[in-house]
Amino acid sequence: MGRAISSVGFKRKRRGNVSLPSKKFEEQKGEETQVKSIQEATLVQTSTPSNSDANTSKRSVNFILDGAAIKKLLVKKKWRVAKSLDDEEVILRQNKNVDDYRCDIVHEALRGILDSPLNKYDMVAAIFVKIEDGVLFEVKPHVRIPRTLERFCGLVCKQYISDFFFPFSFCVSYLLVQKLYFNSNAFFLTFAAATLLEKRCIRNEETHDILLRVIEEPVTRYLPDNTRIIGLSHNSKKLINVEDYLSASSDDVNFTFVVGASVHKDINTQYADDVVAVSNYPLGAKAIIGMICSVLEQKWNAF
Repeated sequence: MGRAISSVGFKRKRRGNVSLPSKKFEEQKGEETQVKSIQEATLVQTSTPSNSDANTSKRSVNFILDGAAIKKLLVKKKWRVAKSLDDEEVILRQNKNVDDYRCDIVHEALRGILDSPLNKYDMVAAIFVKIEDGVLFEVKPHVRIPRTLERFCGLVCKQYISDFFFPFSFCVSYLLVQKLYFNSNAFFLTFAAATLLEKRCIRNEETHDILLRVIEEPVTRYLPDNTRIIGLSHNSKKLINVEDYLSASSDDVNFTFVVGASVHKDINTQYADDVVAVSNYPLGAKAIIGMICSVLEQKWNAF
């Protein structure tokens, strides 16, 4: 009669050659996660819903975000777009004004325009962003920008590591444009940087449609002939009710609104047909854009 042998306290021998995950596999998995976060921060093309009433009409609106505070800053030996909240200590240490680095204003303003029903119904013709340094961008209305400020700034200035793990740093900050390509089989990134002043635009990799481009001044050359340029400034003595003001305008007129994208600096009113104030109190760009879009959506039945 054989004895029953208990396996308690004994380690079973491993059958076959079972290897643990290699360090290389873990690195590839980490790179795959990094790629997903980077892909979320890239500009993509989005489709817009169709509306018979909206598309049959020629009504459109343009926005000019003037004085956008998109500035680069050297933080821990790396160039990046400065954010007033995160980089306040560094900004003050360099004896600079924190309000001059409010890139969140233009980010919120762009989101307000692109996410509005007015844009969903193809009534936003163009969006122009003018940086304080004088560079002028055109943002196409079919672009979806990153939702968070961190990823939005990552499109402007970022440090990446190549597949050979050599540091490859470059700063866009309206001077460089980044294009990212991902190989899902090999799990590595290949980076290509092009000077924006030379290439002039960012295109969709699949359709080659222009998503973002640098244009030359003046901005009025890119506006339609029947446009009415309206500057929105708190310093204007002409206080209006937005709904009454726009309702009194003809439907054949294309509106172009100049909205300030900085804290204290006023907009450029040289090319404006009219300069008005929408409140007795200074309002941010996001609030002003929301007010304008809401009135135009009611006026043009874009719900």
